[in-house]
Amino acid sequence: MAASIDFVGQAKQSMSALRLTPIDLDPQLARIEAEGGTIELELFKADKLEKVVLCTINIQESGVVESTAMAWPDDNHNLPILWCNLTIVPSVVILPLFRL
Repeated sequence: MAASIDFVGQAKQSMSALRLTPIDLDPQLARIEAEGGTIELELFKADKLEKVVLCTINIQESGVVESTAMAWPDDNHNLPILWCNLTIVPSVVILPLFRL
């Protein structure tokens, strides 16, 4: 991949006004390594947000990288109120086709 995008770093910077407080996470869950890939997970709390999750999944063999930022206002919400996702699939080119 020619360029690297630090989506999680940018999400942290964008949310810096929220004063994110890290939530302790078992180190074995914070970074999971398996043959051919890694998962990095970070949890935070903030004022008016019960949980903020930042996650990056990297599949080295295919070059696929998926980064996600999610936020929940409290534990009563089943779905996050914020869900941003960036998926990079270097071997796929999407070309819009128009028929005139």
